[in-house]
Amino acid sequence: MGRPYRIDTHQHIVPPGYARWMLEKGIRPGGVGLPSWSERSALKFMDRHDVQTGILSLSTPGVYFGDAAEARRRAREINEYSAEVVAARPERFGFFATLTLPDVQGALAEAQYALDTLLADGIVLLANNAGQSSPSRASSSQCVMVSPKGLKLVDYDGVFVPGMPADFSSETGHKHFQHPRRALSHFGPAIDRFSFIAVDLSLAALIEDPSLHRRFRHGGETILFRANDFADPDGSEVFGFLRRLGKLRPAAENFAAICRADVAAVPSLADFRACRAIPSGTAAAASAPTTARPRASRYIGPSPVMRAEDFAAVAGCVGQRIELVGQVRGVKRGIGEHGDRRGKPCVLVDFGPPRGDGVRVSVWAENQAQLRDAPDESWVGRWVSIVGLVEPPHTERSFWRARTRVGIGTENPREIDPISEDEARFRLRRGNAPAASRAAARPAAAMAAGANRRLVANLLDGNPNRGMPAPPRLAPATPAVRAAPSQRPAGRSNQAILQALRPPAAAVSPPKPVVAAPVRQQPLRPAMAKAGSVVIHPRNRATPRSRSAARPPEEPTPWQRVLRLFGGGT
Repeated sequence: MGRPYRIDTHQHIVPPGYARWMLEKGIRPGGVGLPSWSERSALKFMDRHDVQTGILSLSTPGVYFGDAAEARRRAREINEYSAEVVAARPERFGFFATLTLPDVQGALAEAQYALDTLLADGIVLLANNAGQSSPSRASSSQCVMVSPKGLKLVDYDGVFVPGMPADFSSETGHKHFQHPRRALSHFGPAIDRFSFIAVDLSLAALIEDPSLHRRFRHGGETILFRANDFADPDGSEVFGFLRRLGKLRPAAENFAAICRADVAAVPSLADFRACRAIPSGTAAAASAPTTARPRASRYIGPSPVMRAEDFAAVAGCVGQRIELVGQVRGVKRGIGEHGDRRGKPCVLVDFGPPRGDGVRVSVWAENQAQLRDAPDESWVGRWVSIVGLVEPPHTERSFWRARTRVGIGTENPREIDPISEDEARFRLRRGNAPAASRAAARPAAAMAAGANRRLVANLLDGNPNRGMPAPPRLAPATPAVRAAPSQRPAGRSNQAILQALRPPAAAVSPPKPVVAAPVRQQPLRPAMAKAGSVVIHPRNRATPRSRSAARPPEEPTPWQRVLRLFGGGT
């Protein structure tokens, strides 16, 4: 085997102090505990896979959880720990610095210290920092590479380098930018072709009509298209709009044919622009299995979808990126009271009861002017969707009660996307696909409804043909002989079946003469009452008391008198 030549830019470090901090906060990224990391295990992995140098970086959820001072302290500890690992083995390791975003001032200071003093190879930008987006959200995290030619934004989660093994990957990318049939085995040199075409056509459409982004942005998760549009281009509203733009109609038709085709048939961006190597939509549709359920009949989201009313489920996703869908129950404005949010204005959108534990979306800003587009009282009753990182729960305590809130925080009010009730139920898988996607699901739904009707008819009267004349019922069998279940004739009523199951009536015999036995004198004993297997003596038996004989109420304590004075006690 030759000398290792690979440089692994996607190698996550887990400092011991960071692992203890996550454990104290009760945060389990991805729903699992943080893996253990050591320099020895990392080198062993690199040697086994012919990796010469590994670039270390911290993965999600980062260091910012509402307290800027704490985030700055933790980021400095992680960067200095990473620098010590690199200094010990400079020929085998490098590192990307961790920042404190959305704390911009802290992030700038830490980036300068890490790049100039610790000699970091770059910095890491998470796709979502406390609800605020980075420049690109097409993957879970991005990397800014520092070079003499400037800064380069690299999506190192999906990069393919010649020499890497193809047909294997640990992720399939953001669903709003990927082919609907992409799988882990499609990792290879052509991995980005579909995404390039989707982005290129979206930008071309925005040049023709810039208002399309506000209409189809889907909370900032995409430019125009989303996964459901790729799964059902014929019923897609976006595709329909682009077809009506004469200049973009050919490109829209070609992109629709690419969505219907296999992943291997996706052309390069240059061929797409030149209208070359476009797969045949008819052939792709014919090769698709006819028995498979249409993908457009269900919602395809970028993150797991959670009901905003389910407090327990959302609380179990702390540190994870989810999509919240729910109906707004209350909206109020407030002022931050803790951490770096102290004194900052905010808008609190509640989805739960006002006096109990519930899920909340918090919109934060530096001043009231930035909350101009935030939800207000008129949003109560509307259905909304938001994608973000679930923050740790916090408890609000008052003199009478304590309430716990958990949810998503954001600094961009436009990430709260108003949707219709039909769309909300569709995303929560409680209803059919709204509008265009509903037609694809109709045949399967009709067949299921017919099967259900036949099943109900069978359960009710054994007649699947409701409305048709029923066959003549057979006379009940002789009650002296039970009919075996397999021998029961079809069409018999429930009464006839029950009659057949009853035991035969015994012959009536003349009554026997009753002989009176002499009465034996028994000693007098008090009556005993049985409760299960315990015999209760009369003197221990509870006897009901009359209202007049009830025990008088006890005198209230001084504390109860104070509560009654303020109307809080009974």
